[in-house]
Amino acid sequence: MTKIPQYTKLLELYKEITLLNNINGVLYWDFEVMMPKKGTEQRSEELAYMSGLIHERNISPQIGKLLKKIQEHKSFDDLSFQQKRNVELIMRDYEKATKIPVAFAKELAKHGAISTEHWKTAKAKADFSIFRDDLAKMIELKKQEAAYLNPDGDPYDVLLDDYEYGFNKKIYDKIFAEAKSGLTPLIQSLVTATNQPDDSLILRKCPVRVQTALAHDVAAFVHYDLNAGRIDTAVHPFTTGYFDDVRITIAFDEND
Repeated sequence: MTKIPQYTKLLELYKEITLLNNINGVLYWDFEVMMPKKGTEQRSEELAYMSGLIHERNISPQIGKLLKKIQEHKSFDDLSFQQKRNVELIMRDYEKATKIPVAFAKELAKHGAISTEHWKTAKAKADFSIFRDDLAKMIELKKQEAAYLNPDGDPYDVLLDDYEYGFNKKIYDKIFAEAKSGLTPLIQSLVTATNQPDDSLILRKCPVRVQTALAHDVAAFVHYDLNAGRIDTAVHPFTTGYFDDVRITIAFDEND
């Protein structure tokens, strides 16, 4: 409970946004796992529409007003750590979202769906030319996104913030340099060692049915509940969902 009614209202709004994101997630899961190939154009329109709708909710002036009133409220300091953290994260998301036009958010989502389908075809045929133009456009779109968010910042650092908040290329360059200095001599010593391991086991073919059974055995071992999730296949594996509907996808290869 809280003495700040605006905080309660803010959570109500964010619950609606979360529900919309969940719906979008199921659409994307179906796109990757179940959808017939010819449904790509229609699904790209659906994903674009949902992304636009979610973005409009994210940049609602009402959220901005609620955040301001919460932070100015006399009882703000009485909020718990978790409640203050909620306000902080919602504020961060709101400030970033308001910099992105709705039309751009929709375009990015639509191209993401179309280019993903083209990538699958290119991968299956081992023909990069099928995906080349889509990739070039996606790179330009992501550069534009970075420019919207921070026109003076390094594009990679700006986009990295979505995945590793607070990190940048400088920090990662240091981490990788330290890792390289230790790993390089270790790898060289292993490669040149006279006693080499027998790797024939990992080079053997393993039928997909056996790998599937193993995946289900591992899932059962960690108490993954198939009544609250699914295990399916996808060209590029991912996990999606929340609470009692968490779905796993796997990419199988008999040679790997």
